[in-house]
Amino acid sequence: MFKILVADDEDVIRKGIIVILKRELAHIDICCYEAENGIEALKLCKEHLPQLVITDIRMPFCDGLSLIKNIKETGYSPTFIILSGYADFEYAKSAIKLGVKEYVLKPIKKQELVAMVEGYVKSLANEKQRIDEKFVRESENKKVVETVKQKLLKNLVDSADGDEAKRYLSELYDLGVSFKEKLLLCATIQYQVNNENKDYIDFAIKNIADEVLTQEMGEDFVITFQYEQGRIVSIFEGLKRDAMLLCAKQELNKICSLIRKYLLVDVFAGIGDVAYGSILLNKTFNFANDATKYKLYRNGNNVQVFSEIPMTVRHELSDWGNLTNNLAKINNAEIINSFEKLIMLPPSLQSLSVIEQSYTKLIKSIDRQLLKYNSTRTESIVKPLPFFELWSFLQLKQEINSYLNQVHRAANEGGIEVPNKKLIVDVLEYVRENAASDINLNIVAEKFDRTSAYMSALFKKGTGMGFNEYITSIRMAMAKQMLSDTSIPIGEVSSLCGYINPKYFSVVFKNTFGVSPVTYRQNSIR
Repeated sequence: MFKILVADDEDVIRKGIIVILKRELAHIDICCYEAENGIEALKLCKEHLPQLVITDIRMPFCDGLSLIKNIKETGYSPTFIILSGYADFEYAKSAIKLGVKEYVLKPIKKQELVAMVEGYVKSLANEKQRIDEKFVRESENKKVVETVKQKLLKNLVDSADGDEAKRYLSELYDLGVSFKEKLLLCATIQYQVNNENKDYIDFAIKNIADEVLTQEMGEDFVITFQYEQGRIVSIFEGLKRDAMLLCAKQELNKICSLIRKYLLVDVFAGIGDVAYGSILLNKTFNFANDATKYKLYRNGNNVQVFSEIPMTVRHELSDWGNLTNNLAKINNAEIINSFEKLIMLPPSLQSLSVIEQSYTKLIKSIDRQLLKYNSTRTESIVKPLPFFELWSFLQLKQEINSYLNQVHRAANEGGIEVPNKKLIVDVLEYVRENAASDINLNIVAEKFDRTSAYMSALFKKGTGMGFNEYITSIRMAMAKQMLSDTSIPIGEVSSLCGYINPKYFSVVFKNTFGVSPVTYRQNSIR
């Protein structure tokens, strides 16, 4: 089957082309897909890999030339035909550089289009799809450079150390990214990611943001980069603080509106305060993140400027000690009511901060108590979302309630007698700290002044597994983590995990995970 994608924002033209091709090429097994914009076209290309792409030159968010560039960057190269109502020589030159086979002005003649497509179908059907080696190398090099650039930008805004920031700036300069010594401003755009959109949402939103900011802000817009999935960061330059904040707010509002309209996801943008000089980007980036968290107080706004957040007196943090000492009798309503009181405080930077700190402190307090319980029963507990990923106070309370329910069940099923809890916690902590050394049950028993038989029974009661089984599970977890770090030679991983014999280590690893250490590292890299 020969796959053809037709991308055009005009329904009549798009559907007309498909009807003509299906009717006139009925003798050929073809399948036609249609897209009304460049973002949708790229998504369909990734899913169906069409051999022929017929695209309009002018489409919203992602024009035909940008679409072609992005398709080629995915690693495969279909044949392209560009349709356009604009007799623009520059577009023609750009299209030729991208390897476009035809550049056809609208309106086109039906028979010419059919003959053209039929010619390509027959030509491509007689040969296997091949990839130009030179393009592959260039594409891979470009991907590597782009990956390095994104990582350096992330490290730069994360860096609070001046010397470290200078090093990242120097490396970015070598890759073509430079900052003028003006006022700088960071903005964070956060959006919801789900299973349906996770494969294309980052690209789509970055593309929308880049198009709006490039057109509207010109030289004042520096760059947008992917900080992590679900969050991009934009950096601006300027000479006047108030003008920069006003302009950034206006353009980010446009971006958020477009994202909501076309991608149907919740989105919020936070704008930091300005900083002088690129070394201080970390400062304005942190302010932008604080402003983004303010989405929990949403009053119908899509954008929050850090300097416009109200300031109040600092509030006292909640003390969870008494409420979390006995997890088997934990009171959900009492804890959630404590958060309700914090949520009802007047919206301000301090109120938001105390809610975040109380949320984090609650989770840490419960984690410490969970160490007293059977680890095999608590490891399946799903932790609440990080505070930054919450989109409403209702979601915050739901996350807490769900977590407390899991904790309550685990505590009641733990089956550990109170007199032995501290000893078990101390033993487990000692074993985890010394798992990579030459440790055995006798050493542990001697350390805690108990007999080996008593320690074996206590260990089984506290973990649900034998001593050797537990040691193996700890060492294998260490091995997985080290194998994911390619800077550690595989030959050293064995000894670092407490195995003198590398061959025995490989056998244990394969019995545990079903693959050898070498295969596991290769899969991790991919």
